[in-house]
Amino acid sequence: MRFVEKILDLGNHRCRVIASRGSGVPIVLLHGYSYTSAVWQRISLMDLLKEKHVPFLGLDMPYGGHSDCHLHSRNVETNVSVAREAISAFFGSARQCWWALA
Repeated sequence: MRFVEKILDLGNHRCRVIASRGSGVPIVLLHGYSYTSAVWQRISLMDLLKEKHVPFLGLDMPYGGHSDCHLHSRNVETNVSVAREAISAFFGSARQCWWALA
């Protein structure tokens, strides 16, 4: 299935997002240190969410050792800010979202 995949300017960071709009509360997919947002494609989660019309945002985070996000940072506040900006950029003023971590 096709998703929106692009690089977003998020403050001082340029990070790759893979996303799909749908109905309901968006799910934000955050990868572990050794992964990228592509992990969610490899396990077919994005295909399932798209098929079910569930909105999601897979974001390459600044903390990831292999992520497509520049500048890299392990600072917690920086990473939270990047995630918030990405959610706002893609979903607008979403007040609520679900988080999935791997």
